[in-house]
Amino acid sequence: MVVPRNAVVVSGSRPVTKGLAAEKGVHLYCPVIVKYRDEKTTGSVTLEDMLR
Repeated sequence: MVVPRNAVVVSGSRPVTKGLAAEKGVHLYCPVIVKYRDEKTTGSVTLEDMLR
């Protein structure tokens, strides 16, 4: 998978939609893009890096 530039990604899951796994309610882990980086996000990351 290729993550787009400036994407903010968190771990998540998606349900399987076919077959026995769907009947059993199985979910697969996947990356989820929640937003794209903006000035506020950049400021938060910069502050966090400075505090480390």
